[in-house]
Amino acid sequence: MTGPGFGPVHGATCGRGRAGRSASGGRTGRAGDLCVHGRGRTCPQHHLDDDPQLGEPICSDCYQYLAAVAFNWRSPELWRRFMIALRRRLAAGLGMSEAAFGRTLRVSYAKVAEFQKRGIVHFHAIIRLDGAGDGYPASPVSVPDELFTVAVRQAVADATVTALLGDSAVQLGFGDQIDIRPLRHGLDDLGADGGVDDGTGPVTSGMVAAYIAKYATKAAEDFGLDSSVRTALIAQQAGLRPHVAAMILAAEQLSTLPEYDGLLRWVHMLGFRGHFTTKSRRFSVTLGSLRQARRDWRAARAEERAPAAPDEDDMEWPAPDPQPGLWNDEALAAGGEGDDGPVPVIGEWRFLGLGYTNPGDALLAAYEHADHLAALEFLRQEARP
Repeated sequence: MTGPGFGPVHGATCGRGRAGRSASGGRTGRAGDLCVHGRGRTCPQHHLDDDPQLGEPICSDCYQYLAAVAFNWRSPELWRRFMIALRRRLAAGLGMSEAAFGRTLRVSYAKVAEFQKRGIVHFHAIIRLDGAGDGYPASPVSVPDELFTVAVRQAVADATVTALLGDSAVQLGFGDQIDIRPLRHGLDDLGADGGVDDGTGPVTSGMVAAYIAKYATKAAEDFGLDSSVRTALIAQQAGLRPHVAAMILAAEQLSTLPEYDGLLRWVHMLGFRGHFTTKSRRFSVTLGSLRQARRDWRAARAEERAPAAPDEDDMEWPAPDPQPGLWNDEALAAGGEGDDGPVPVIGEWRFLGLGYTNPGDALLAAYEHADHLAALEFLRQEARP
């Protein structure tokens, strides 16, 4: 599920006379048309995969940067509304009420957020239908692929949000490009012997993990962003793409509106505040149970490997070195390496606390933190027009 278009950008379709899409999803013009700034709406040049122009707007003055950042900011809410609409559409397609659908089927998902070259997030998701109840029972109702595909497309169209952009507002939704495929054993995977599977076996957890991992590759770091890039001026000084700096500047402008409270915390993610990968609670084992299993495993291993406490009274301590820190020249001259016996080491780590050891260090750290925040605010003010 992709994001909508916010203006023509350089992409793989350049050089074919195709125009881009606007925020509403409609065509921005025909090949050869000029925008109000005198620039073409299409690009006649074919771009390679490593071309730095990929993702850059054809006309940066026409690009709807505020709407693009608003989409990243509201994309988690768009996904929530999509899931609500999907359950309703599936219930209607099966001729059931929403309450009856909830008692019969359960819709669960796992999704990954991926950044496109233009800095807009889109989602790759696995959506599964199970029977209601515990233990992941099989669906008691047969749901054909055609019905499910239609329900997904209708739910995508239903999921919209209204984003305020200062004195104006824009309705945001997912883009027109939606790729829906049934996940079947052997469609995209190789069998254990290296040959193509016949597609008759079950869908395994390894197949699901492989699908998610396949698209979990592009993050904000691909644009040179990290948590230290908090202003458009810093992005420009760091040599980032002009498009990325413009996205950050738009995020700074939207952060002054009450509807975007907290947006400055997510500038390094171009406004996207969701998690990289999420799932519904009933899709699989919970992350909390996985963390507890790891803690239990480590505790059990620590008990098995815990050495017996040495008896200090029976231990033979080595003679002190007459010249600590220096080589044993006599042993080296004789061709030996000194005492080859085991060296007993007695050590114990204990937790003493967190923080600074004295008030003076804490005060200096507080001053440094205040200076850092003041410098960031100064850079933000300088970057604003």
